[in-house]
Amino acid sequence: GISFLQGDYWNDQYGLTLSLFESAATANYSGGRHDQVAIQTNTIFSMARSFEDKFKSYCLYINVLAIGNTDKAKEQIYHLLKSLGEDVNPHTINAPMAMVDFSSLKQMLGGARKDVLLQLPPMTDRNKLMAMKLMAMLVLYYNQQMTHLSGYFSCKMIRMSIQHGHCEDTVFALSVFSCSTMNFLGDTHEASSLAKCALSMLRLYNSEQLVPRIYSRIYGAVLCFTQPMATVLPPILKACRISFARGTSEQTIFNTTIYVTRSLQSGKKIP
Repeated sequence: GISFLQGDYWNDQYGLTLSLFESAATANYSGGRHDQVAIQTNTIFSMARSFEDKFKSYCLYINVLAIGNTDKAKEQIYHLLKSLGEDVNPHTINAPMAMVDFSSLKQMLGGARKDVLLQLPPMTDRNKLMAMKLMAMLVLYYNQQMTHLSGYFSCKMIRMSIQHGHCEDTVFALSVFSCSTMNFLGDTHEASSLAKCALSMLRLYNSEQLVPRIYSRIYGAVLCFTQPMATVLPPILKACRISFARGTSEQTIFNTTIYVTRSLQSGKKIP
């Protein structure tokens, strides 16, 4: 498609040109051609008219950075968050501070009070939606490192959702916070309740692409301790199949590892 563009296409056919370059960068990322991703995203950074028009490419570029160096990826995310009015210094957030935040949010959402999340309107502020997307990436990277910052940013995302409305990334934040409630606060009952709230919110979106990163945490890290293992293995297997079909390699590996681990623990034979 790009080869058919003629003349001053970035000005004369801006929407089409932006879409074609984004699609080409995404296709090259899926094919592992990261050098081409860099070329196409850099073109978009130079020619796109607004921060929002560059945003998809920023996220793609960060994913490429993270393959080789998650620290550089996180630095880029913090830089972009600052542009969106969310100036966060991770070096000032220690584990005791995070624990206080976990406890405070758990108390705020305790019992039936978490139902307020399901009654929130959809988030419409474009800057907040982009900030949520970037923080979800931080949560994912910190979750891989198993640090308190994963839970801290999930709390920040939930608080932002309470103030500005929910979005798809709120569901992910809830699933991660349910894990933090289990692992850091040792509250199995409340963790289970938060996990079920996340599942209820997931139904509002009916989005299959959310399943791999949600089910692995909810069923593989929380509900597996409160329900019979036979009831949690099918959803984890579903997450595996979807991640193989349309997820990233990281999601595929993570979901498969969770499924194999929980299967072995339950005595289930794996074909």
